[in-house]
Amino acid sequence: MFTGTQNIKYAKDTRTAVFQGKPITITDYTPVLSPEQREKRKKEIERTLYGIFKKYVDKPKKSA
Repeated sequence: MFTGTQNIKYAKDTRTAVFQGKPITITDYTPVLSPEQREKRKKEIERTLYGIFKKYVDKPKKSA
């Protein structure tokens, strides 16, 4: 899906939440991108999602 094989650095965000009385650790990794890279990635995602959603909109509806 994403092109390029660059070494991308990630920002790590760790927090603890309680679920059903037990603490769990949640770790999020977010890529650290330049504004140009971020915009390019955003456009790639938009194109891919558009293609996915378009398939469902263009699907003929079944009559009951």
